[in-house]
Amino acid sequence: MPELLNRFKVHDRLISMIEKAETQLIIISPYVKLHTAYKQALSKRIEDHELNVIIVFGKNEENKTKSLSIEDFMFFRQFKNITIKYCKRLHAKIYANDSYSLFASMNLHSYSADNNIEAGILCKFDDMTTKNNQDSLDQQVYGFSFEIIDKYSKIVFEKKPVYEGKSLRKKYIESEIVTDCDESYEVIDLIK
Repeated sequence: MPELLNRFKVHDRLISMIEKAETQLIIISPYVKLHTAYKQALSKRIEDHELNVIIVFGKNEENKTKSLSIEDFMFFRQFKNITIKYCKRLHAKIYANDSYSLFASMNLHSYSADNNIEAGILCKFDDMTTKNNQDSLDQQVYGFSFEIIDKYSKIVFEKKPVYEGKSLRKKYIESEIVTDCDESYEVIDLIK
C-alpha cells in the first residue's frame, strides 16, 4: 500500500533505497547536487558491477552543468554499470530500486534535502501479484520512469560491465565506456 512520506522520511528512505538496491537503482531528478549523505551511500555502491544505475537529469539546456555539476558527474563516472541521460523538459522526481518506487517533490540536491519542505509517495513491490498488476500505483510509477528514460531522454554517458564466460559462471573483467560526452554533456565519438 502506498505511503505518504514527509521531508525527513523522503531523505531517509532515499538513502535506504540506495543502500538496499540489488540489481537496479533509478534516479530521475532535474537537478543533481549530491548531499553528503547521498554521496556516502552511493560511494559504497561504486564497485558493484551488478547494480545497474540509471540517472536522468534535466533543465538548463544552455548550460547543463547547472543541473548536474561536473564534480558530481565525475563521481558518477566511477560506477561500473551506469547510464546517465539528459531530458530538457524534465520536472518529475522519481527514485526506484528493485523493491520500491518513490515519486517525490524533492530534487536530488543538497539544498532540497537540507531546506525544503518535501513530500513523496512510496510504493513497495509487495509480491508477485503487485509486480504483475500493471494497474497498481507502483507499476504505474515504475512504468512512467521507463517512459522518461526510454522515450524522453538521451544518453550522455554509459559504462557497462564486460564479462567472461557463460551466464551462470560469468566472471567480471572490467567496465567499458560505451558512450561518453564532453564538459557540456554533448556526446562525443569513441574510437574503438
